[in-house]
Amino acid sequence: MNYQAPARRLIAGALLIVVAAFGFAETTARGTPQMRTLSIEDALLGTGIGIESIAVQIRTGSRDIRLLALRTLEDQLRRGDVHPSDERLFVALEPAVDEGVLRINHSVHRSLFIYDPMVRREAVKVMGMLGTDRAQEKLVTIALNDPEPLVRAEALRGIGSIARDPDGEVSRAVARVILRERAGNPHQESVLEAVIALEAIAKEPRNTLHPSALEMVVHVASDFIYLQLVRARAVIALASM
Repeated sequence: MNYQAPARRLIAGALLIVVAAFGFAETTARGTPQMRTLSIEDALLGTGIGIESIAVQIRTGSRDIRLLALRTLEDQLRRGDVHPSDERLFVALEPAVDEGVLRINHSVHRSLFIYDPMVRREAVKVMGMLGTDRAQEKLVTIALNDPEPLVRAEALRGIGSIARDPDGEVSRAVARVILRERAGNPHQESVLEAVIALEAIAKEPRNTLHPSALEMVVHVASDFIYLQLVRARAVIALASM
């Protein structure tokens, strides 16, 4: 196997960060060279940096670098520079997505993982843009298990955007999320996103909505522990079920 090409790409990615730190020479209208600082964001977002290099930044960078790297992937997906089915995207995102579920021991893995819910939320958001079965399966795991409510809500939003459930297992899992929220002090945004996801699943004729999903949406529509906005959205969703 030829390791030289991937190594060159990783080195190129590292050099971009060095350039961002020290700036570059720019010629003014009078022809006088001046130094203009090139931000790390400019370096990442303004170049065709490869997925492998971005993946390294997601795994090992500081919080800000990781967020920038994730937003770079998001931007590339929106522009169509990378295809959502590219397996390298899932591999790049998975370490950040899984951090909340795996409960990483930071004393051992400090150089590899930074336990940050904002990084996880951004990674989950990009994961939802992939739209693949594997991505949806990962989002279901996060929605059920991540300790941060905002991360769970983002995972549910991604599930709703994919909305593929031929055997009813996805809607069953989303119903379990609502059931868990019901047991304590419900996170309103998570419940809202769960209801929207179930509505999206129900609207697709090829899907199978699990009976527990309908039961949970009826519960949300009628239980005053939820905000009026959430209850009203559940009533609208019921019309699709």
